[in-house]
Amino acid sequence: MIPDGIYDEMVIRDGVLVTYRGAAEEIAVPEGTVGIGDKCFRFHHLLRRVSLPESVTWIGKSAFYDCLDLQEVSLPEGLARIGPLAFAHSSLREIRIPGSVRVLEDAVFFKCPGLKRAVLEEGVTAIGSSAFSCCSELTEVRLPSSLRSIGEEAFFCCGSLERPSLPKGVRLGSSAFSGCEKMGDPEGFVILKGILFENLKQGGDLVIPSRVKVIDRAALRGNYDVFTVTLPNSVMEIGRGAFSECLSLTAFRPEGRTWAFQVRDGVLFDWTGEKLLSYPPGKKDASYRVPDGTRRIAFRAFYRCKALKELILPEGLRTLEQEAVCETGLSLVRLPDSLDRLGDCCLERLPAICRNPRAASRIPCPVYLGDPGDLPEADVEKACMGFYRAHTAGMEETVPFLGAYRAVIREHGRMFAEKSMPGWSGTWTGRPFLIWLLQGRMLPLDVLRELLEKKALKKDLEIRAMVLACIGEEEGGFGAGDLTLDGGSF
Repeated sequence: MIPDGIYDEMVIRDGVLVTYRGAAEEIAVPEGTVGIGDKCFRFHHLLRRVSLPESVTWIGKSAFYDCLDLQEVSLPEGLARIGPLAFAHSSLREIRIPGSVRVLEDAVFFKCPGLKRAVLEEGVTAIGSSAFSCCSELTEVRLPSSLRSIGEEAFFCCGSLERPSLPKGVRLGSSAFSGCEKMGDPEGFVILKGILFENLKQGGDLVIPSRVKVIDRAALRGNYDVFTVTLPNSVMEIGRGAFSECLSLTAFRPEGRTWAFQVRDGVLFDWTGEKLLSYPPGKKDASYRVPDGTRRIAFRAFYRCKALKELILPEGLRTLEQEAVCETGLSLVRLPDSLDRLGDCCLERLPAICRNPRAASRIPCPVYLGDPGDLPEADVEKACMGFYRAHTAGMEETVPFLGAYRAVIREHGRMFAEKSMPGWSGTWTGRPFLIWLLQGRMLPLDVLRELLEKKALKKDLEIRAMVLACIGEEEGGFGAGDLTLDGGSF
């Protein structure tokens, strides 16, 4: 192993090249170096050629990241590991991966626009996620018979790549060859090992070929003008959100008897009928009732369904997956009491009526019809704000809960008064909210007195008069029956 020291601006410690201080176009790493440290040559834009000795056994994470002019590097036969992003954003033209590198890690050659050829020698068993993703000029990849798996998006958007010879038994990850237009067959499909990775036609009535067993999650990305999709009974698996970008899609159609899915009124379900997979985004119906017996709504099942104005969810529904109802034409949705599993952004910022405290805690804009004091402290603010929106919209269901919300808002009066001040960046802000608080006598005496001193309210005579009236009532005493809010009594 090479002694510690500085060799031609290369700092070596314990046999590892940890940093490079120079600006040369060509460098030769000293013999005896065993590793190239993480981020060692990162952002060295002048570097064009690197020679690595046979003693190097590993290359660290992002070691040559963003070496924009790096065109040539020879990897030694004994190399065992290449870290993630090691050569990403470089200008390598050709690369040979020795068989001693058993696993090619994630994004090693991500976005290398000049890379045209890659040879993986016998011994390599796995290609990591995004390993060659966005290598737009890559035309040839030679894969060894030892290869067992190709990771997600490994060759994503390699538009110039010719169809490779895939080893027997190799497993293909999701979107492994999506965006590889040059692999398209005469019908405009990119299909490898029964997986549909791309539809190049991108319009009209789409009939999935009977040789397709799996529809990849990105197979129909950008297919905005597909009107109907006919699914053959050969399809056994459909990727998450596979049809979410088919914005003109009006109906699914089964081709004969199917085993892995079912279609009801043009809507796609899994084979049990308990999971709603996809509601056609282009369907023109203003209202949709999810069938009884549905237990789960899948990722992006109701995505960009702009015509949909009413969505009726059945009692018994248990789960809304991530982004299940997102960017729709809905203004409100009612959640069944049975719902207790909600994924991230499952309703985006859509107001949702719910009686289940668990659901109220998991969504950003709940209209919780219950005592907000039963919710965790962190959820009280959003529950009160959701209630404000629903009550001012005239929702009669909120009236029985006015007293409970008034008690909670008074308890946190200063926080809610500050949220009504001009300049606050939240969603429910400003004068209407403050008027609602004052009309409902929801602010305690100390907060009311502080409001009178606010510069923003000095010239608002109407608000000042309301504040003074509230102060008078607080100081003079009143009964709960004397309070009204928009004509409703507490």
